[in-house]
Order: sequence, then structure tokens, then C-alpha cells
Amino acid sequence: MISVFVPSHITGFFSILDNEDPLLKGSLGAGVLLDKGVITEMDENDEFSILINGKKDEYNEVIILKTIELMEKDIEFDMDNVLIKQTIQVPIGCGFGTSASSAIGTAICINEHFDLGLSIEECGKYAHLAEVELGTGLGDVIGELSKGIVLRTKPGAPGYGEAKSIVPHEKTGFGVFEVLKSDFYVITKSLGEISTASIIEDPKHKKVITQVGLEIGEEFNKKDDGIVIGSKFKNKFNVAVDSEFNEEETIKKFMNASLKFAKKTHLINDELLQIVHELHGKVLGSSMAMLGNTVFAIANEDQKLKLEAKYYNEFEFYKMDTEGICIMSHD
Repeated sequence: MISVFVPSHITGFFSILDNEDPLLKGSLGAGVLLDKGVITEMDENDEFSILINGKKDEYNEVIILKTIELMEKDIEFDMDNVLIKQTIQVPIGCGFGTSASSAIGTAICINEHFDLGLSIEECGKYAHLAEVELGTGLGDVIGELSKGIVLRTKPGAPGYGEAKSIVPHEKTGFGVFEVLKSDFYVITKSLGEISTASIIEDPKHKKVITQVGLEIGEEFNKKDDGIVIGSKFKNKFNVAVDSEFNEEETIKKFMNASLKFAKKTHLINDELLQIVHELHGKVLGSSMAMLGNTVFAIANEDQKLKLEAKYYNEFEFYKMDTEGICIMSHD
């Protein structure tokens, strides 16, 4: 049996970049990965069957079937005697990128089960095509192939678009490679579902999102505030010093940009804003998950412990994922 874990991904801000070629269509922006997501398992069976969270789920299996269909156009394999089981560990339709996690997990399981010899990037390409065709997402796939907080710098499928982790910061020098393993936590509260397709396929929404998203993205990438995104921290003499890189400042900058985006696009509602205000000063920052009726915040360990003590039943607590996709094979 093959088992694949794909982290979930919450987008903070984004802009839509259309293209007639679905491999080049996608989004720019930034998001954060969670240590809970979708676990996909594939095994031999008497017939082809899909179970999601232990039961038949015709609505949520559509992304799995679409991924299979797209792979079968290019590659020969037989799904007649295969069981696909998915465990979705986060709320569905609430801005956690579960359709992308589901599609990536499906593609990787098929690749491993049938020994197709595809790279994870190539599996991601099919997942991206499935997302674009169904209108369920634009940038989650390329984001979920990364770690931590991810900045999407070029739209498109894996291998076509580009993304980079900006937290954890990868520190290199003098032949040493080190990832700063700070513990950060993602705290969420979901109030319901939003259809991603209803937003990203609506011309009015698309125009506003893209205009605001590009502005916020440009501002986020500016290097004049002491934080050099994805690089080093500048000291007061304007010299980049690697050891002074400050992950918390980058997280605050990401969360501030996300909240500004949510407000300027008018996507955030009063109920979510009230929760954001309630969390102010208790976390590194909070905003709305794009696209879901969900508040998300990022906190350091001390903040997380205080919040857990006070709001244990009100919020969900996750660790920011820094491990990435995990593939396991069981006999």
C-alpha cells in the first residue's frame, strides 16, 4: 500500500494571472503550510473504489477523478482494481487548499503504485491541471510542493510557475547549510464554506483581486523596511547580515499584507473582522483564509500556549509545516 501526506495551504493574498495554456495559468501571492492536510492511500481491491473520510463522497471525489482522467490521457495504467482512501484532516471548502492536497496525493499515489517514474513536480502538473479545469484553485498546488511560508513569484503549474519558502529561512555560508527550525503555529476558526470557483471565475471579483493582489505583492517584496524577503535582514547601516535574519518580522509582514488584501478586496466579512480584532496583539498577525469563511493567525510558541489556555475550544491549532510532502510504502 502507498500512503502520501500532503500539507494543507492557506493563502493570505493573491492575484489571478489568466492564460489560455492551463499550465501557465495560475496566481501570484503568498501562503502558509499546515502540518495537517490530506492523507491519500492506494491499495489493491476487487473493484475501483474511492472513500473519503471513511465513506463515499461524490462531491469531493470529483478532483480525484479529474486527476486520474488527465493522467490517463498521457500514460497507460489500469485503475480497475484499486482502492483510493483519503483522510482530510482540515475543514473542506474553508480555504485550506484541500482540493489541491487531494489531487497531488492522488497523482503521487498513482505514480508510486504503478511505478510510472514521474517526479513529484510532474505529478504536481496533473494536480494543477485538475484544479484549473474544475476552478477549485490556482496556486495551491505549487504552494503545497514547498514548505513553511511560500511566496509564489511566477504563475503556473510546478515546473512552469515558481515559488520559494521565505520562512523557515535557509541559512548558508562557509559550507554550512542550516534551516532555522523555529516553531510557529497556525491558528484557525472556520465559520463555513465559500465556493472558490464562484470567486475566481467571476469577472468582477477577478478584476479587483488581481489589481489589489498585484499592489500588495509589489509592496510585500519591497526591500526598504529592513526585511529582505527570502533573503537577509538589513541592519541600520543597510548591510545584509545573515545572522540577523528575523523570521517573526517576515511573518508579521506576511500577515499585515494578508489583512490589507482582505480589507481592500472587501472579501472579509464583519464576523471574521471581529475575530481578527479579538486576536490583535495576541498573535503575530491574523487575517482571512483565501478563499474560505475562515480566520487564520500565526503565533510563536509563547503566544500559542496562552491562546490554548484561554480559547482551547474556540480555535484549531496547527504547527506550521516545514517538512513538506511525505511518501510512505507499506507491505
